[in-house]
Amino acid sequence: MTDDGHGIDVATAHREFGVLGDSWKAGATHSKNGLRTLHGSKGEGRLSVFKHGGTARWRSVSELGGSREKLTITVNATSREDAEVSDAVATTGPLGTVVTLTNFAEPPTGIHGETAYERLLTTFAIAIRAQGVDITFADRRLDVADLLLYERDIPIRARGEDALLTLLIWKRKVRPDAELHFCDRDGTTLLQSAQAESHGASFTAYLRWNRTSEYARQLPTAGHDEGPLGAVSREAELQLQLALDEHRDQRRREVIDAWKRNGYYPFDGEPSTSAERATRQTFDLVAVEAATVVDASKPKARMLSLRLLTEALEHNPDQIHRILDQVLGLNGPVLGSVPPAPR
Repeated sequence: MTDDGHGIDVATAHREFGVLGDSWKAGATHSKNGLRTLHGSKGEGRLSVFKHGGTARWRSVSELGGSREKLTITVNATSREDAEVSDAVATTGPLGTVVTLTNFAEPPTGIHGETAYERLLTTFAIAIRAQGVDITFADRRLDVADLLLYERDIPIRARGEDALLTLLIWKRKVRPDAELHFCDRDGTTLLQSAQAESHGASFTAYLRWNRTSEYARQLPTAGHDEGPLGAVSREAELQLQLALDEHRDQRRREVIDAWKRNGYYPFDGEPSTSAERATRQTFDLVAVEAATVVDASKPKARMLSLRLLTEALEHNPDQIHRILDQVLGLNGPVLGSVPPAPR
């Protein structure tokens, strides 16, 4: 892990390593150069690297009085409080710190593959934009634009407090999704909260409020708070659901219009009876939930899928979920958002 920040000098290394709770961050809100919001303040982060045992080694270059020096800090999982700090030597190398983990007692999990990339991306998406942070994971740069489908900023005002809710909807399902991140004003995530309703979208929402850090300990129960935190949280969740509703309706209109233009829409003209109208409305809701899968298929398969849905709605509505599951391969969360067919 490489951090191109200001590095760690000898005095700081001796003062802070090996003593849990002794961190210069405890009395600060931003990095020493004032450019980046801080994560943590208790000095616990350096110990979390020992979840799987082994050895952690920090190689760092710092600058004091215009001169640069490098040092190495070594900590073993079996003796975490006994940090070995090398003597500092002069260097002309770049500022920053490289952390290397070795000799694991058991193989670490959750640090490989697309899920790890997506977890980092959704966690740092707003910080990347707001603070100009550049993060590379496994030789791959975290790129918000690569996965972003839709973005919207929503002003939040509750009980005299102003905040900003940013909704990011992704091009495909990311893991995890359907989360609301409570962030400080600079976009640093302090807590992730799962949202029950996704409205068929894979999204992450970020609530930025200049008092979030003040209420850090109460964030897990924000929805039950009777003060400003609760008011801001509830208003943000309400506006999030309204925004997701609006995006879903807009997406539905776009999908149906495209199918009509290309001759895939299985209905002609306007419905003439209330039963036909109900059938068509349900078809639009069901088909749009399946649109990602349907649109990825070849034209003939696309027409067949939409025709099967139509016939099931008209003649055997109990088969809708079976078709969506077995024919289109939709998963449980998508099926759960499909409304019951009219009878």
